[in-house]
Amino acid sequence: MRKYLPVLIFFINLLLLGKIQVVAQTPPKTIKLGTFSPPPTRTPTRTPTKTPTRTPTSVVPTITGQIPTSSATDSPEPTNSDDGGGNNGGDPADCAKIGLSMYVPQPRFLESTTLCEQGTIWPPYLPSFVPSNLTNLDNALGGQFWVRTNSIKIKSGITGNLASFLEYMEKQPGCTVFVGYGYRSYAEQEGLWYGNDCPTNPGCGVAPPGKSSHQAGIALDLFCAEMIGSDINLKVVPAAAITNAKNFDFIHPVSWDTPHFIGL
Repeated sequence: MRKYLPVLIFFINLLLLGKIQVVAQTPPKTIKLGTFSPPPTRTPTRTPTKTPTRTPTSVVPTITGQIPTSSATDSPEPTNSDDGGGNNGGDPADCAKIGLSMYVPQPRFLESTTLCEQGTIWPPYLPSFVPSNLTNLDNALGGQFWVRTNSIKIKSGITGNLASFLEYMEKQPGCTVFVGYGYRSYAEQEGLWYGNDCPTNPGCGVAPPGKSSHQAGIALDLFCAEMIGSDINLKVVPAAAITNAKNFDFIHPVSWDTPHFIGL
């Protein structure tokens, strides 16, 4: 027996090594937490008291006659203008087809599909679908926040509330907001899907093409970030941002997908 003991130990070690390698190759649940490189187009200056510049979405008409007055303490609610979109409140039957309940309330600017539990949309989008009223995110935010690229787009209807939400996040200790993603086309989603071996790895953390709320133009991936050399080190957003997202008309539908928010 002692004669074969070294051989037995060798095969046991080989088996354990194989298991360790498999574990090491298993990606985390969310592939978005990591490091982005190259660095963004600009590095923001931390100014906790700054107020984002609002860009009007429509021309204010001339008012004739008596103009009503309001007290100096009035704080008007933010208004979001978006001439297109809307799914008429969604359809519970859509979600029932995949064994889920419809999310309530439905996002106001979600088009041609229904938002279900777990952040899932159904029916899926076709490759040709592009949401209406997309706007350049960096321009809409007045260049006040750190975005991955200046080409990110988002539905114009959610930009007002988004600016307030990002401002709130930046007031949390140790967070410089970084917007990683907004609208993603079917082709971009498909690239992420195959690039992370999702067809053979259901836990890859990426929605299949056509089934992502990013294609709807109402979803964003938000992080706290810091520059380390030429790289951007991404961190999870503060717990307060997730807890209070609904106060800014945003939801955080998937607990493990920390960066993912959807505008209502």
